[in-house]
This record gives sequence, C-alpha cells and structure tokens, in this order.
Amino acid sequence: MLPKLTDITFDPPLEFQRARRLGPKRQDGKVRPRPIIACMLRHGQTRQLLQTARTQGPLRLGTLEIRPSVDFSRETAERRRAFLSLCSRLRHLDVKFGLFEPARMWITKNGESRAFSNPDDRRMFLEGLQDTSQTMETTPQSSPPSKDVQGQALGVGHSEAVLDSDRRTATDSPIGGKTWRD
Repeated sequence: MLPKLTDITFDPPLEFQRARRLGPKRQDGKVRPRPIIACMLRHGQTRQLLQTARTQGPLRLGTLEIRPSVDFSRETAERRRAFLSLCSRLRHLDVKFGLFEPARMWITKNGESRAFSNPDDRRMFLEGLQDTSQTMETTPQSSPPSKDVQGQALGVGHSEAVLDSDRRTATDSPIGGKTWRD
C-alpha cells in the first residue's frame, strides 16, 4: 500500500518485521483511527519513504491523510523538548534556527552558524558568549544540514515507523531500547 501512495519502486520490496496498533479501542463503539507502529526491515527504505513523503506532502488513502515524520525515544524527545523552550524568543529576535534529528539545534546569528546538542550552550550563545562548551560545532553559514540530509543513525540496521491516522502522521523511531546517536 505505501509504495502505491508514494509512487516509489522499492528494490527489494518493502518488508515489515512487525506491525501493531496503539491505544485502546473506543468504549462508546465509535470508530476512530488509531496509530499503527510498523517495524520496517530496511532503514534505508524508511528514510526513502520519509523523504518522498516530505517532498510530496501528505500521502492520501481515500479521505485519510498520512504524514510521515520521525518518532523519537523518550530520552530524545525530552532532549528536543528542552530546545523548544526558547523558539518563540528566537523568532522574536528574528534569528534563523532549526531543530534537526535527533536532538540538535542549528542557530545562525551574525552570519555564524553553530550546532548545539545542549540547550544551555544555546542560551550562552544567544547571550553573546562566544566560548561555549564542547557540544558545539562551528561551521560556515552555508553548511547547516538541510532537513533532508540529517545525520540520523540507528544502533541497528532497521527502524520502526508509526502510521498515525489519528494525528495524521507517520513517524520513524529506534527499536529495542536503542537510542539515536548524534
């Protein structure tokens, strides 16, 4: 079904290791879409599916929209959430920024781009301090990665995807307690 929605020809064919639905059925008897977690055999195909859906926009299955995106482990989600606290301030200051996978924020200020793995380092950078901790990498302005070329790696050679028709998203996450590596 997914190859038809994206017009991708997967070679070898798309294979899933397992799939399951999340959440309980509704007690009132009404039908409500529920998220589906599917563990795909090949991580490269997962990335290809996510990339294609990102460029094509939402996938359509009848009247239902499926939007692939990344699902993170609890630890990574908490790290990302820590970066979100100052996003409105960055917008107000008209500073270019982006949150990339798994939990790295790029900020461009005065023509200088830096990547931060730690929210405290980001705060120090915004306050004008140039000497921050080792978790920061200095790069030329033209080299922050695009959202399509993110350095995401799994501890194993496969990934898990979530097709969430309730939130209308599809996500990709690590399995087996593995965590994303920076």
